[in-house]
Amino acid sequence: MQKVNAEMTQSGQRVSIAQAREAYRAQAPVDRSIELDPALRELVKIRASQINRSAFCIDMHTLSARRHGESDRRMHALDAPELAHRLLAVAAINSWNRIAIASAMFFETPAES
Repeated sequence: MQKVNAEMTQSGQRVSIAQAREAYRAQAPVDRSIELDPALRELVKIRASQINRSAFCIDMHTLSARRHGESDRRMHALDAPELAHRLLAVAAINSWNRIAIASAMFFETPAES
């Protein structure tokens, strides 16, 4: 089993590309298990990307939201209260990330059956 440390090493290096791929593979089923309309899912991802200040991700999810039929008007109103309860999911995920980083939590790849 390969362990992935979510925390940066003391030398400032992040996890390797191979470790990151494993983490993404593990996260993808979790993401797909959340039932949301595809356009709304992209709105949540855009807002999380805004909170995390990731211009790359904002651009990627904005393009994807448009492909799913989302309007510019709703994308411009993302900080409006109507999405507040849906952003609780973002807050929960970010909380888990903070706990994992602060505690140097390791992710163990499940054994293949």
